[in-house]
Amino acid sequence: EEVYTVALFSNHPIEEAVCVHLDTHSRTSVALTKVLANSIFKRTPVYMDGIPHFEEGTCYDDCYLLIGDKVFEYEHLFRYKLDLALAWKKVTGMPFVFAVWIGNKDLPSAFLRDFDRALSYGTHHIPEVSRHIQAEYPGIPVQKYLSHYIQFDLTEEKRKAAEYFLQLITS
Repeated sequence: EEVYTVALFSNHPIEEAVCVHLDTHSRTSVALTKVLANSIFKRTPVYMDGIPHFEEGTCYDDCYLLIGDKVFEYEHLFRYKLDLALAWKKVTGMPFVFAVWIGNKDLPSAFLRDFDRALSYGTHHIPEVSRHIQAEYPGIPVQKYLSHYIQFDLTEEKRKAAEYFLQLITS
């Protein structure tokens, strides 16, 4: 499934990238890029932490990992896009889990109940929630993003996929 806001961008075919500039705001996305590298690239690219200011232009042979709002802001500058969740699904046949809420100690049951209630409310009222967010992000299709690209349930299939990814990056 496509996630839309974690993707590689370039002005040449992505598999021909010489250098990949990494948006380091997500260690998971950086690790996913490197895990998928053998399946994506025809060569071993050089990885550079950080992305340049795109107002200065982009290098033709370079590829850029963009995450989050930057995708909406800069995607128009590029001819090619590779959604990393789709690439992962194509390579492994599994969904990709970019983030989960976890704790390293037991949390009070009242907190868990309130958290679950807030999550349930938000996921069942996406149009209403989207209207509140949309004012801050006028050029972004917030409702479509929250209802189509983001998934809020951690299924058994997603748990297995996350465990597999963790095995790949820790071995």
